[in-house]
This record gives sequence, C-alpha cells and structure tokens, in this order.
Amino acid sequence: MKNCEQKLCHSQDDFLTLKDDYERLLKDNQNLKERRAFPEKLEELDRYRNQVLEYSKCITALRQAGLEKDRRYDLLVQKFKRLRKCISSRKNGETEEDRQSSFGGSDCSAESSISLNTITEDLNEALDKDIENGYQQIAREGEQLRRTLSALKTGEYGLEDDQLLRHQLICAQTTIAQQQVVIEQQQSQSENTMELLDSIARLQDHIMEQRSKMESMEAELIESKEMNELLEFQILENKENMEHEFE
Repeated sequence: MKNCEQKLCHSQDDFLTLKDDYERLLKDNQNLKERRAFPEKLEELDRYRNQVLEYSKCITALRQAGLEKDRRYDLLVQKFKRLRKCISSRKNGETEEDRQSSFGGSDCSAESSISLNTITEDLNEALDKDIENGYQQIAREGEQLRRTLSALKTGEYGLEDDQLLRHQLICAQTTIAQQQVVIEQQQSQSENTMELLDSIARLQDHIMEQRSKMESMEAELIESKEMNELLEFQILENKENMEHEFE
C-alpha cells in the first residue's frame, strides 16, 4: 500500500513537471508565432524597452541632482543662521550709549536680521514645496517605469499593450522635462541666494567700518572738547592775571 502511495506521489510530481514544461512550450510557441507574424511590432517593443531603461536612468540621475540641490540649500540655510547669530550677538553686545551714537547702525542690524529671517522662511517654504513635489512625482513615475520594465522582462506584456507603453513613455518624458525645469529654477534661486548673502556680508562689513570711523571721530571730538576747556581755563587765568596787574 505504501509503495502504491509513493508511486502515486511520484506520478503526480511528474505530471506537474510535464504540465509546467507543456505550458512553457506553449508560451514559447506563441512568442515565436508572434515574432514571425509581427516582427516590426517586436522591434518597436524592444525599442520602447530600451527607452524605458534610459528614462529610468535619467530619473535616477535627476533624483540625485535634486538631493545635491537639497544639500546645497541646507548649507545656505546654515550659513544664513550663522550670519544671523553673528548679527544678533553684535547687536546684544552694544551698550545703550553706543546704540544712541551709532546713527542708525542698530536699526540697520535689526533690519538685516529681519531680512534674513524673511529670506530664510521664504526659501524654506518655496524650495521645500518644490523639492517635495518633484520627489513625489519622480517616485511615482519611477515606480511605474519599474513595473513596466519588470513586466517587459517577464514577457507579460502583449502587443495590445503598445498604447499603454507609449503613454508611459510620454509621461516619463514629461516628468524628466519638468524636473529639469525645477532643477534649473532651484539652481537659479541658489545663485541668487548666494549673491544676496554676499551683498548682506558686504553691507555688514561697511556698517562695521562706519562704526569704527564714528568711534574715532567721537574720540577726536572728546579730545577737542578737553582742549577747548583747557584753552578756556587758560584764557580766564590770563584775564585774571591781567586784571591784577592793572590794579
């Protein structure tokens, strides 16, 4: 009885193996028939498959470029924060007398700090939104292309799916063009931000230079006042001496 059961199991295994081989042969036979009947379609399908691979690589490169722009943006934000901290520390280190005699220098520092806050917030809101939207769209298109490529590799696509494949390729081309525009815009914004940062740094240097000149002028003014007081004292003293002599 056990021998019969074992033979039955072996027979079932052999049957399943033969069935799989038969189905594979049928599938290969169908593919050969399609190749003989529609060689142009198969060549076009291969061309689309290659385009899918190229667009997938391009999307990956765009994603890496977006990450690099994100990294550069973070560096800019850190530089802004350091500059704002430096301005704040200089502002807090001033005495009340220095602030009153600075001819609006503190107001310039406050305006610069407010400007830095506004610029940073605008950059955070705009660039984060663009980067998030771009990454989401790239992820969706990339996932769709990967599914398409996987289906092409496994042979699950038939000739009736050409229109769908064309549509996906058009979507991929559109996504690549859009992401290139976004990256160019981010690059332009980064360059403008660097120029603005340099302008602010030059303005701060100019303010510090003017403060230094003002302090020198104040020191000269104090010295002049002391000299005037000394001269007035000498004049009074000479006047008193002359009055005593006339008496």
